[in-house]
Amino acid sequence: MGRSSVHPVLLLALASAALVIIIASIFVNGNLAGENPQNVATAASLPYRTDLHDASRVLVGDATQGVPYFRIEPHWMDNFGERHCEECTMVEYSTGLKGTAGVAYVADKLYDFSEAKKVVVFVMGDKGGEKVSFSFAGKDLPAGTKVPASKANLISGKIQFPVTTNEITLENDWQRLEIPLDKVNLDKTKYPFAFQVNSGDAPKVRFYVSEVFFDSQPVKTP
Repeated sequence: MGRSSVHPVLLLALASAALVIIIASIFVNGNLAGENPQNVATAASLPYRTDLHDASRVLVGDATQGVPYFRIEPHWMDNFGERHCEECTMVEYSTGLKGTAGVAYVADKLYDFSEAKKVVVFVMGDKGGEKVSFSFAGKDLPAGTKVPASKANLISGKIQFPVTTNEITLENDWQRLEIPLDKVNLDKTKYPFAFQVNSGDAPKVRFYVSEVFFDSQPVKTP
């Protein structure tokens, strides 16, 4: 009998099919095989506005005590004349056992804010002089990570934030704050925005936040 042979075109087709199978085994739905799709971040469409109204929130410090120590109203409406507040978030804090309260907002999924150059916050104090710090682009701390408790940085002991401001003294009128996002890892963000308010000389602190958004434009220079 003559020696059996396989046509070169058939060999090429079989090799191509094998290569496709190998590639498919490495990538599944555009992700590395074995990688949990829940850990893959979606590129954020900028400007991205943080949901301050209906998003889930993580509470730390006295914020976990609720009324009368801590109160947050995400659909607050009031008439301040020129300082009018419509559908903004009202935060009211009366000193509790911890002496500080914090809130982190949870996104509906993981986001990649790598294209963002800044984050903008519109905030107003009720009387002026209130002190608040803000944090952005947070992730869960790796399992087993232990961070020493600190009143000054309580919320970062629960969540890893690459950007946190110093305490900012608020005015009794709307302020536009622009925070640069240079040279920080903004991928896989689970907590776009957080704030922490500490007890001060006043028995009660109240302030308002109307909008928080990530933007592709750089910080405006005076």
